[in-house]
Formats: sequence, C-alpha cells, structure tokens
Amino acid sequence: MAQRVEWLDGLRGWAAFVTVIGHLDMWWHTGAIERGYRYLHDVYETTPVSILCYVAVHVFFIISGFALSYPVLRSDWRSRTLINMAAVRYFRLAIPVTASVAIAYWLYATGLIFSHQAGEMTQSPWLAYFYGFRDGPPPFWKFSLYDVFFFPYRHPTWNPVLWTMKVELAASFYVFALLALPWRRVRIAIALVFAVYLLPKWSFGFMVGYLAAEFYNPERQWSERIAWAWLGGGFAIGMLLLSPYVVGPGILFARMSYITFSNLLAAVLFIGFMLSGTARAALSNPLSRFLGWISFPLYLMHFLVIVSLGAGLCVWLLPSAGFGLTFLIVAVATIVVSVLVSILFAMVIEDIVLTRVKALVKELVDACMRGAASALRSAPGVVRIRDWGFRWGSPGHAGARDRQLQDQGPPGPKPIAAQEA
Repeated sequence: MAQRVEWLDGLRGWAAFVTVIGHLDMWWHTGAIERGYRYLHDVYETTPVSILCYVAVHVFFIISGFALSYPVLRSDWRSRTLINMAAVRYFRLAIPVTASVAIAYWLYATGLIFSHQAGEMTQSPWLAYFYGFRDGPPPFWKFSLYDVFFFPYRHPTWNPVLWTMKVELAASFYVFALLALPWRRVRIAIALVFAVYLLPKWSFGFMVGYLAAEFYNPERQWSERIAWAWLGGGFAIGMLLLSPYVVGPGILFARMSYITFSNLLAAVLFIGFMLSGTARAALSNPLSRFLGWISFPLYLMHFLVIVSLGAGLCVWLLPSAGFGLTFLIVAVATIVVSVLVSILFAMVIEDIVLTRVKALVKELVDACMRGAASALRSAPGVVRIRDWGFRWGSPGHAGARDRQLQDQGPPGPKPIAAQEA
C-alpha cells in the first residue's frame, strides 16, 4: 500500500500560496509602476517568490502527474487502484469546482464583486475585465459540470482560475492510459516521447510527474550537492532571465515561449525538491502540511476573495488612505481571509462531501468489477485473459503469488491510500 508523500502536499501548498501573491501582483503592478513604485516591483520580480509565481501552475501539473502515478506504481493491487482513481477523478475535480462557482454566483447576485471599480481605480485592465458579463453570465450548472472540463477556456467565466481544470482532467487520463501498460520500459519510453512533444503545451508537467514517480525512491538519499545544484541552478536561471535588471519577462517571452520556458524551469525545480532531503523535510513540516491540506480550496477561492473583499476594501480605502497603505491592507486581508475561507471549504467540501462521494464511487466500482469477475469465472468455455498482467483483486504482476490465488477468487475490498491530486 502506497504511503502518502508528505513533501508533495507541502510543495502543492506553497505553490497555491504564491499563486495568491502572484494574482495580487498582477492586479497592483500597473498602478504601482505609474505611482513611482517601479523599484520595489523590480526587486520583487527578482526574488525566488516571483520565480515560483511564474511556474506555480506548471508545478501543480507536475505534482498531479506524480500524485496520480505513485499510488498505482507502488500499490499491491494495481488494477484496482488504477480503476478506482480513474473512476473518481472527475468527481474529485467537479465537486470543489461546483462549490466555488456557487460561491461566485452568490457574490455576483448579491452585488459583492467590485472588480470593475477597483480595476479602474488602480489602473488594472486585467482586474476590471472580470465579471463584466456584457452578454449575461454563463449558465451555472452547464459551466460547472461541463464547460470547465470540455471546452477551451474563454470569457465569461465564473472563476478565472478554472482554466486549469480542462488540462487537469484530460492529462489525468493520459497518465491513466500510460499506467495501464504492464511494461515499465515501454511506459517510460512513451512518456519521454510525449514529454518532448508536449514541451510547449500545458500538459507537459503530467509526463514529468509520471517519470518522477517511476524513479522516486523515498529510501534513497541523494547528495545534497546534486539536489541543490538543481534547485540553485533553477532559481538562478529564473532570476537572471526574469529579473528586469538583467533580461526581464518582456524580452524573454518575446524570444521564447512562456509555456516552454516555464515547463522546463518547473521541471528543474521539482527535481531539485525531490532529490533534496533538506527540502523534503521542510516541505513536510506542520505549516507545509497545513498549506497542502487547503491547497486546492485556496487555489479555487482566493480569486473570489480578491474580487470581493480585496476589491471592496480598495474602493473604500484608496481615496483616503493612499496607494501604498491601501495595497498593504488589501494584501494582508486578502491572504488571511483566503486562508480562513479555504479552511472552511476544506472541512466541508473536501473532508465531508468529497470523501463520501469518493467512497461511494469506489464501492460501486468494486461491486461491478467483482460481479464481472464472478460472471467470467462461471461462464463455460471462457478463456481467462490477464488484465495487464494481473487480475482484478490479485496483487502485483503474474507470478507465483498470482497462481496461488487462482482458485481462491477475488478477495474483499482492500483500502487504497491514493495520494490526492
């Protein structure tokens, strides 16, 4: 049974946290530059926090590829783990997404979204663009359950961060299809080919995550020098190329695809975190695990806090408090409230609603597969065909233990500790 990879949760949590900072920067940086704060913004653009903001979504995709692959690769019951994870994947994404859209719908209906006013006051066309709904808002249920996952991202939207859900769902099943192959070398070869092909695409990270899961060994201690060469090199390259004092994003992305650069940088940093025992320990501490627990709720809810509480405070304070003080108050309030709302979201939606739905889906899948296996065993003249090298309910690949269980039938349900993605 696969053990939960705690440092992976921590990395996901910090990536979600810096995403909040990155969206606050996207809102305020134009007005800050026009009001003489260019120096402070340029310094921020040179820091590791800014570098992580650029690649946070790409890191999310690598983490998802790893988290979907590792439980299957380490499970004693691979076929059951793979089918169960595939069966619950849509629900794992759709239920939190629908909850966040419901909150956005309520905020809009009650007039608590102030993005347009705040965007105009801070010279931010980016913020002012959202929730204008000139042709009317998108239909709630269709948007939440279908458009988000199966249509290319477009405006209008109830929550701009949901553009990643289409990538998450589609690329998840790329990984599941890869994991269905019983031959490790073939899987790795296919993943390498697809990684090269997908380099300029968002789903590249899923192939990197799968490959990392194939080679990850929690018992192996890598040299910290090697690990920090990856981490230090990744941050150094990012700071040199993204810093306005050296190259800057404008020049860099005019010559190189933003997605390609960010994919490569995210892969380098992820490998560094995976190899470094010191980094893994830091990402496994209580604060990092807490951020990992609220990571998906924080990702879904922070923008709604920005356009409601943050933008409302901006409209109220900016005329009297000035730009700098207003930014500090809005930034602190947005971060604190986003964390608090994410805690409540995690407790209700993730820990109660989603947990029960996933358990129900897994029970239904297990019942269907046990029924199918019994029907095949009892059918006269049916030749048993091995299911990817292992039958439903029999652990591992075909071998001595497989033959030993041949006449015993499938055992009862066995819990699977699948890493959340």
